[in-house]
Amino acid sequence: MRPAWVEPAASNQPQRYGPRGGTAHEDVFGTERTRSAEEVPRRFSEAVRAECEEICGRYPQRRAALLPLLRVAEREFGCVDLGAMRLVAEVVDVSPAHVWGVFSFYTHYRRPGTGRHLVQVCRTLPCELRGARAVWERLRSRLGVGDGETTPDGRCTLKRVECLGSCGTAPVVQVDDDYHEGLTPEAVDRLLAGVLGA
Repeated sequence: MRPAWVEPAASNQPQRYGPRGGTAHEDVFGTERTRSAEEVPRRFSEAVRAECEEICGRYPQRRAALLPLLRVAEREFGCVDLGAMRLVAEVVDVSPAHVWGVFSFYTHYRRPGTGRHLVQVCRTLPCELRGARAVWERLRSRLGVGDGETTPDGRCTLKRVECLGSCGTAPVVQVDDDYHEGLTPEAVDRLLAGVLGA
């Protein structure tokens, strides 16, 4: 039996209900003002839709394809925004709240406002013990931004993140999809000059 605050469904289709009483697909990301200010409606092309179906076919359940489909959305739209999350939710037949819960756990997906290059510095213990703090300070100083900030020219976003899974080669910095391991503050200068042209 549904709670009293839930209106009966207008059709014979089963409905999923969100925390505020609307369907989960309509009411998971916040107020109407937030949705209208931040959400861009997204659609996949027929070719990308076919790719999504092929990816879903690799798994026993569609929801298992969530992570790779977030990567497809990121590739298609340049980042994973609310509209992209809602679209992926439709494809894998889960609520947008579920997609948000998974997406918000991972740091490697590009968010709206991320610069052309994403620089992530591991801050876990192995990296800290091997000099990550000095590497972070050099990056922060050279780029002129703090954690989670983007340079004024939109070229680079700097973030401190949890384990990048390269403890044996600490400290590690990930620039876009590439790892730069065993860094020193001096190596940061070469990295910025070579990779970012900064």
